[in-house]
Amino acid sequence: MDVYSRLSDLQALHLAYSHNDMHENSRQMSFAEKVELFHNIRDRIVKSYKDTLGERQIATKWREEVANITSKTKAEVKNCYRTHLFLASFSGELWDALSGVLKPSKTKHISKNEKVKELTQYHFVNFSKVETTEERIKLLQQLSNKEITVEEFRDICVGLRYDHAFLVLNMTFI
Repeated sequence: MDVYSRLSDLQALHLAYSHNDMHENSRQMSFAEKVELFHNIRDRIVKSYKDTLGERQIATKWREEVANITSKTKAEVKNCYRTHLFLASFSGELWDALSGVLKPSKTKHISKNEKVKELTQYHFVNFSKVETTEERIKLLQQLSNKEITVEEFRDICVGLRYDHAFLVLNMTFI
């Protein structure tokens, strides 16, 4: 029986997301899985429309598709998934560094108190304060290599609100 074979990609993603959302006993999508899903949606849209739409129109279409898949309004997507979308918009070397940190085998990191921590939106909410791609890549590499803990990663990002030089100095000497 091919009931689902005629669904568009958007319809299939919406159905899958709704299925996960309505089953309380099923495992919730993790932060990393949502970021990867949103990134894959963006990649598909960029590939499909790069010759016909500008960057702003691609970004709008991407947010519309995320809203459709998650059954949220565009405003709700912006409020609920701001950090997810920011990270999912990365490409090239920066996406590679981020996905290396978010991979299932690497999503759990040892914190200072030796408990295993899963990376969540909480850890990345201030990552946008890191100004350059090079600084972002270096910070993600430090996290991936366990040179810094998830708490230190977040503290560095939060500290950027007040002192951008802190990251530059720390990155120079690490």
